[in-house]
Amino acid sequence: MGIPADVAKATNQTLARAWSVALDDHPDEPDGILYLSRLNGHTNLAVDGRAVARLRAVRIIKLIAA
Repeated sequence: MGIPADVAKATNQTLARAWSVALDDHPDEPDGILYLSRLNGHTNLAVDGRAVARLRAVRIIKLIAA
């Protein structure tokens, strides 16, 4: 998509918020984006609010033993 690295990796979130608005207003209505974490390089998922209702759990696991 050509999104600059500063969108996900900058501490100033002005550019990221502008991209968020642009994606939200896009005529293709993307459900979200995948991007690399600025903290550890792992893949993150940002889900747009309009897509949340279509999410469903396919497998639930306990992350921390209580």
